[in-house]
Amino acid sequence: MSKIRSPGVYIEKGLDREPTLGMGPSGQPGFLGLCTRGPLHTPVRVTNYEQFLDTFGAPLEGSHLPRAIEGFFENGGKVCYVVRVAHTFRRGRSRVATVAQQTLPDRKGEATIRLEARDQGTWGNDIRVTVKTPEPSVQTLMTRDLDPGQTSIGVRSGRGFQVGSICRLSDGKQERYVTINRVTSRELGWLEQLDVGFRSSAPTLIEPMTLEITAEVPGYRESFDNLSFAPLSGRYFERLINAESELLRVHNLKSGSKFPDNLPVEVERLQLQGGTDGLRDIQPADFIGINNGPGLRFGLGALEEVDEVDLIVIPDLFAAPEISAAHGGRGFRNPRSGKVNPRDFYAVQEAMVSHCERLKTRIALLDMPPKASFEEAQAWRLMFDSDYAALYYPWIVLPGGSGPRSKIIVPPSGHIAGAFARSDEEGVQNPPANEELIGAIDLDTLLNDAHLAELNNKGINCIKYIPFRGIRIWGVRTMSSDPQWRYINVRRIINALRMAIESGTQWVVFEPNNSVLWKKIEMELSAFLTELWRQGYFQGLTPEESFYVKCDEDLNLPETVDAGQLFCEIGVAPVRPAEFIIFRVQQSMEHRTDEKDE
Repeated sequence: MSKIRSPGVYIEKGLDREPTLGMGPSGQPGFLGLCTRGPLHTPVRVTNYEQFLDTFGAPLEGSHLPRAIEGFFENGGKVCYVVRVAHTFRRGRSRVATVAQQTLPDRKGEATIRLEARDQGTWGNDIRVTVKTPEPSVQTLMTRDLDPGQTSIGVRSGRGFQVGSICRLSDGKQERYVTINRVTSRELGWLEQLDVGFRSSAPTLIEPMTLEITAEVPGYRESFDNLSFAPLSGRYFERLINAESELLRVHNLKSGSKFPDNLPVEVERLQLQGGTDGLRDIQPADFIGINNGPGLRFGLGALEEVDEVDLIVIPDLFAAPEISAAHGGRGFRNPRSGKVNPRDFYAVQEAMVSHCERLKTRIALLDMPPKASFEEAQAWRLMFDSDYAALYYPWIVLPGGSGPRSKIIVPPSGHIAGAFARSDEEGVQNPPANEELIGAIDLDTLLNDAHLAELNNKGINCIKYIPFRGIRIWGVRTMSSDPQWRYINVRRIINALRMAIESGTQWVVFEPNNSVLWKKIEMELSAFLTELWRQGYFQGLTPEESFYVKCDEDLNLPETVDAGQLFCEIGVAPVRPAEFIIFRVQQSMEHRTDEKDE
């Protein structure tokens, strides 16, 4: 505690900066799918199924995404990120997703405001917009004469006037418009110097000029009044509506007309037009996407901006051809034969796996093609070899549809992700197997014990019905041929450690790169890993059998230090005490992490 001293300036040595090491959130999947509305190619954090429906609209006919999201939360999921996918880049005669819109002219006929649906889709064609310039709701009278060039005036009352509003001064013979920049109880000030004078005896009225914009769709209506055309106003129409409206985006086209002629003409329930869903020509590339930096991320690339995502799920992959066909398209089909091309499905799943392998912090949960036979399931498995992916089979049956006993068949990945989240409540060291899939009432394909054993040995995680225990996950394998990385929990432990150590050692880039720092890193990481050992993350009877940390001159050679790099090697035994999985952390301007097996 600091001593109490006389007033003055004192310099005290602060406490050493303490690194913060801890396991981050897990069981937070990134979903890609097809929707009726919602932000396009933008990850949206979703915490319940109702929020999903509010954001992405009513379930799209044929889409598996809503059932997957519902199953995720039903099975214990708490947080997920959803990316709406649609055909975005025009190729030839393909139709991309567009927003419904209308452009309003001003009083001189020039374009002044563009009204748009909040996001792309035919849903926006149902929006009707009313724009009015209502009679002023507030008026006041000048209490003293105003000479040309003056920028303030006494008024009877300043109540109801706001800084930034555009007001009209009128004495019945002439009128001028000013932008208010000062309001008191008895005085108004403005920016412009007027070229004429006004007399209080005229009398002269001062009143704000406002807009009123109302948008509605069946069952929902929103209205914005007292809107200003002045960017300085707290109720500037473009800024306020774009921040608060659930339906609209508006754009000030900055008409060349002077105020008030640049105000839009009044319209009554004008219907927006031209919105399209981008579903007719949906292609694998729309799911695969690209990451070209902020504002230019699409498909899987959009999920790269969300560090918390540790699972990747695309439940709509196998639904895309039928959804395209329902909209008159031939997406995912051979252009000559018109048949669905299985290699398109493989291309998207391969991109999912590559995405996870490159980021090294997430796992792809892959669905098998629908109605795959025992032999087809094995053939599909052979196309992949990665410890950053897990394959689940068969599809599951849920109650639903139009009839009281009707059922629907859906891919299991959304429910699986929820089971992962439920298992993660005890830590990612717990294998997400023998977990019940809540909501599932049957399986699309029933497997006997011989089938289960053979598929499990080949790295296919089966879903099994167990009498009196329900539908359960009956496998915890990755899709790797390497025995070191055979189990999902091993890969996820390493992924979680990587995230924790990379984020928790960022502080070292500001420290002197010497033996004192190396020792401190070893001590901090050892303490962190010891606590994880106590929680059951590693095998071994003692910490020495479970992990080691090395950060010394053998790793950090003089040329390495001169290059501004620091290396630390960590070995852990998440499965067997005799086998260590080693990964190396390097802190530099690039923050790169390498990994190897030994």
